[in-house]
Amino acid sequence: MTDAAFISQKPYLREHIVSFSPSLGGRTFRFKIKSLNEIGEAESVIDSQILAAIPDAPLTAPVSDAAITSINAIKVRWQQVTTENNSEILSYSLEIDDGAGGDFIAVVGVV
Repeated sequence: MTDAAFISQKPYLREHIVSFSPSLGGRTFRFKIKSLNEIGEAESVIDSQILAAIPDAPLTAPVSDAAITSINAIKVRWQQVTTENNSEILSYSLEIDDGAGGDFIAVVGVV
C-alpha cells in the first residue's frame, strides 16, 4: 500500500468537523491547515471565523399601534436591538397566543 492510498482512506485528514459549546458563541477562532510528506511540511495562511451567538432581545416589548388595531387587525411595533452579538440578525418572528392564554404560534406568513 502506498502512502497516497493510505492517506486517501483516512477521510478525517481531508475534512474535520469541530463542535463548540453555545457558550463560546460570538468568539473569533483562527484556523490553519498543515500538510506534510516525507520531505517536510507547509502551513496554510491563518484564517478566522466568528461563531454565531444568540442575538440580544428586542429593546422593547411589542406595542399595539392604536391607529391600525381594530377587531379585524393588530399592528405592533418594537425597537430593534442595537447589538447583534457578533451575529447578523436574519429575521424577527412575530408570535401570538390564542386569546385565551394558550400557546404562542407564529403569525408571520400564516394565511
